[in-house]
Amino acid sequence: MQEFVAEVLASPDMAEEAEAAKIAALQFLAIQNTALEGEKRDALATALREINSFYRQARDEIKRRQSEEDEDDDDLLLLSF
Repeated sequence: MQEFVAEVLASPDMAEEAEAAKIAALQFLAIQNTALEGEKRDALATALREINSFYRQARDEIKRRQSEEDEDDDDLLLLSF
């Protein structure tokens, strides 16, 4: 399972999503100590949106690949009869 997830996360789209989430989180951390409350909330909201987007895309890709594998398994099962 870990190998499967690692393969999903290695795709170019996922790397781009991960980088966007990382940048947003780092931006939040950079201004956390110096920014006004409104700026902190905005930066945190942006970081959380990016992180959630990354995880949503990862879950969707994992489900899609699992579905494809299940279809392949079903085809093999039908061929065995």
